Amino acid sequence: GLGPDAAAKAEESYRNAIDIAVRQGAKGWQLRACTDYARFLDDQLRSAAGKGVLEPMLEAYANTPPTKDGVKAAAVMETIKARLLAGKDEPR
Repeated sequence: GLGPDAAAKAEESYRNAIDIAVRQGAKGWQLRACTDYARFLDDQLRSAAGKGVLEPMLEAYANTPPTKDGVKAAAVMETIKARLLAGKDEPR
């Protein structure tokens, strides 16, 4: 895994990407950034935090036609939910 400094820098980069996408109104890029950030958090055994990042985006896209990015986001969410159900999420 990443050391604490590298993980903090990665997390800051994901948050910046999300903020930029929001400011630009780029919903597709926002979904991609949230998906990648949620996967990162899940990999860091912070699945609940990842779910918190990704769930609102999936809800916003719930009534839209499926896209490649939406399918990927849903798959990441299923992985996160499985980890949470298995009790393998360990807050840091």
